[in-house]
Amino acid sequence: MLKLMLLNSNKNIDFMMSIRYVDREYTRYKNKFIQKITDFAVKGILQVTDSPETWVTTILTNLKLSKNNSFPFRSSLMAGDIYFIPPTPAFLGMMPVYTPEFFVDDTYINPVNMIRGHDGSLYIAFNDFRDDIILQFETNIYNSIKKDAKYS
Repeated sequence: MLKLMLLNSNKNIDFMMSIRYVDREYTRYKNKFIQKITDFAVKGILQVTDSPETWVTTILTNLKLSKNNSFPFRSSLMAGDIYFIPPTPAFLGMMPVYTPEFFVDDTYINPVNMIRGHDGSLYIAFNDFRDDIILQFETNIYNSIKKDAKYS
């Protein structure tokens, strides 16, 4: 009740606006991550034969280069290190956590390969090397979630 009272006692605290802000920032981050996969492949920074873990670590390290300790999300520890990734409600224990996985969505006329993220988000698979990298990214986040927050 104390948290609820705090949220309601100060008109400068808008919980829903905060949630929407972090959601937008996480979506932007995730899109930047996926774009970096393509950029690194085109520029030859990494090879398709490199492990998904190498791709994820290299991309996350690259994305944090322009950040400093005053940047928001410094303390999120998403993906297990200080990568400045905006935390999702699932990571914070506020929403269900899902085990990242590949699956076939057969609710379409033509079944579609999909990737389920740690927060239940769904990606249409590229059906190439990028899928393993995205799955590894989601798995890193999943593995960094405290065990008591996983209630899916």
